[in-house]
Amino acid sequence: PIEESYAILQLRDINIPREDIERADSLRYRWEKLQMRCTEVTSKLLEIQPQYRSDLLENVKL
Repeated sequence: PIEESYAILQLRDINIPREDIERADSLRYRWEKLQMRCTEVTSKLLEIQPQYRSDLLENVKL
């Protein structure tokens, strides 16, 4: 993972901007947060889908 790559670079005393290190450190948290949000949105869409489908089919019949 990217975190390990940055750790190896730091062990080798390679100069990396602090901002880049902080971004890499927060990457996993932000990815997990995005995945949770995607799951929430998917659940919400599945919840409201039947009504929209019903409305669509009704309007197409007209």
